[in-house]
Amino acid sequence: MHNRNLTLDIFKIVLAFMVIGIHSNFLSELTTEGYYLITAGIFRIAVPIFFIINGYYFISIATTDKLLQWSKRVAILYLFWTIFYAYFWLKPLTMNFIGMMTVVETLIVGYHHLWYLIGMLGAGLMTYVFRDRTRTGIQLALLCFVLGVVIQYIGNYHLMSSTFADELFNIGFTHRNFLLLGFPFFYLGFFIRKHQLFAQTSTSTLYIAALIGIGLLLGESWFNLNQPSRTGVFDNYLSLIWICPVLFLLAMRSQRTTNNKYLAHFSTAIYLIHPFCLSVLTKIHPWENTPMAIGCALLSMIFSLVLIQVYKRVGYIL
Repeated sequence: MHNRNLTLDIFKIVLAFMVIGIHSNFLSELTTEGYYLITAGIFRIAVPIFFIINGYYFISIATTDKLLQWSKRVAILYLFWTIFYAYFWLKPLTMNFIGMMTVVETLIVGYHHLWYLIGMLGAGLMTYVFRDRTRTGIQLALLCFVLGVVIQYIGNYHLMSSTFADELFNIGFTHRNFLLLGFPFFYLGFFIRKHQLFAQTSTSTLYIAALIGIGLLLGESWFNLNQPSRTGVFDNYLSLIWICPVLFLLAMRSQRTTNNKYLAHFSTAIYLIHPFCLSVLTKIHPWENTPMAIGCALLSMIFSLVLIQVYKRVGYIL
């Protein structure tokens, strides 16, 4: 069995907890500044870094057969969890035309956090197309990233005079999708692996770059917090293109290894099950957001232990 990067596996668990924090609005009832800088700021590194990790290991998908196997696995994972969450998005009383279109939209876009699996599938297919044309691929990836940032800022600052355009730009899927968020970071991970980028860069330099990146992300978050014309929070921060690959590279520098996939499955399970745990907790008690986040993290860990045991027997669910 191949040795795994233990630090990276632990980092992925931390990132999964960050996603829980985002979806439960961690700190929001305690401090506006803390919520915006930490939960709506720093925690936004989670999804892009997940995409970078996926792209980094996509290097092994070098043939059409392997691409089909990879795509099949992602599709089955998506279908399983879409069915699992059907109670939350499939409403029997709305089986008219509009209701059916909503169902189709949910299947294409992805329910709640499951958009990530659709994003990964789309990003992987695009990366495969540009696997040997990396100069074009990285240019396209950066262009898509910048476009996503621009759309998010135009939407959140309501710069469009047209009401329809403003509403369109404020739909999360308009900028948080496989093309404008998934592909840029997925391809960046692939690009780093293929060309061994920063392999000669010292660890101390990466630490300095990480401090600068955190400063940039906090600065961008603070700037947006203090703009009266801004509404909502951000998925597509410009500074993510700096801080996310740097933190990933630092994790990859670790020499701590393990030959066990348990932690990797644990982070995946936490990510996939946490909205269910949020729903369970909401039914039990009207929690404030911060206790809700902590409770969801604990409950997600418990459910994840069960999911891992099920996965060992049936496969495909993680």
